[in-house]
Amino acid sequence: MEILDLLIQAPKSVEEISKELKISVANTSRHLQVLRDSHLVKTERDGNRIIYSLSSPLITKLIQLLTDIKAKTSFLK
Repeated sequence: MEILDLLIQAPKSVEEISKELKISVANTSRHLQVLRDSHLVKTERDGNRIIYSLSSPLITKLIQLLTDIKAKTSFLK
């Protein structure tokens, strides 16, 4: 969710995501591969870097909906 939330803001490289989330590049890369295999993110090559972005504007709506649900149900915990 955190990676998708970052990608709502703007497309980013593995290194940028890793730095912002303070997790290893290898771990970030693995998460991105799972998201790509699930068709939630897409890639574009920029020279020797791979840039990740959301695969559809509907993903933004999905993330916002899930965030709203989490906020509204947090009182149940």
